[in-house]
Amino acid sequence: MLAANPSLTLADGTKLNIDTVRSWAKENRRITVIKALRELSGVGLKDAKDAVDAASDKIGDGRYNCRPDNVVELFRPYFPETNDSIAINMAKGIDIAIKNYDVLGYDDMFEAARTVLEKYESKVK
Repeated sequence: MLAANPSLTLADGTKLNIDTVRSWAKENRRITVIKALRELSGVGLKDAKDAVDAASDKIGDGRYNCRPDNVVELFRPYFPETNDSIAINMAKGIDIAIKNYDVLGYDDMFEAARTVLEKYESKVK
C-alpha cells in the first residue's frame, strides 16, 4: 500500500512532502521552493527560478507572489505516491514536464518526458 503523504529528505535534512511545498508557497517562501526544486530536479538556479516565477503571479518590480497550486504541480512528478494511481500521476508529470521543458532546463520535450519516466520507473521497482 502506498503512503498517504510520502516525503523525501533533502540534503539539509528537511523532510519534504507535498504539504510542505504547499505551505512554503502559501507563505511565499520562494527561495526555499527554488532550492528544493533545484535539488530534486538537478536544474540550475536560473531554470529553477524561472519555473517558480512561471508558477507565480508577478506583483511588481521583479516581485512575485507564489500560487500554491501551481507551485505544487512543479513538485508533483517527484511524489508519485500522492495520487491513487501512479500511472495517472506519471501522465500528469510528463504533461507538466513537456509543457515546461524549456523552463526546467531540458533540451527538448522528449528529454523531459524520458527523465520523468525514469524517475517513476525507479520508484515502481
